[in-house]
This record gives sequence, C-alpha cells and structure tokens, in this order.
Amino acid sequence: MHIALYLTFLALPLLGVAMMASGGKSWSFFGFTVPVFLTPDSTLKSDIKRIHEMLANIGYFLIAMHAAAALFHHYIQKDDTFSRMLPGKS
Repeated sequence: MHIALYLTFLALPLLGVAMMASGGKSWSFFGFTVPVFLTPDSTLKSDIKRIHEMLANIGYFLIAMHAAAALFHHYIQKDDTFSRMLPGKS
C-alpha cells in the first residue's frame, strides 16, 4: 500500500509538469523558470491530463483505503498499529 501511495504521489507532479510543457507553458520552481521541454501538442496534453486525473482519483482511493486500514487496526483489531504511528511512541 505504501509503495503505491509513494509512486502515485511521485507520478502526479511529474505528469502535471509534462502536461504544462505539452501545452507550451513554462513553469516556475522555487523562483527559477523552467523552460518548455516538449513540443506543444494539444493531443498529448489531453492524454496526459486524462492520465493525471485518473491517477489523482486512484490516489484519493488509496488515501481512503489507508485511513480505513488504520481505523480498522485501531478499532476492530485493537492492536497498537495506530499508536505506533503517533510521534514519540514506539
């Protein structure tokens, strides 16, 4: 589950940047303007946007499942999984 979350939230910003670049827009990163690195292409942009939105929805689902699993462990199985996630606990 964690690997899927990490991969999703790594891919989302990369797809967002690719979507902006394929639309011919430069973007700023900590005050530095990053030049457009793709040839503007509206078809490519719409394809990347569709994938970006689908992956975002998958990310929302993964977050919900992750929260549900944590609550399941805490309230149903009554183990210490949830308390081990809190700061200062081990």
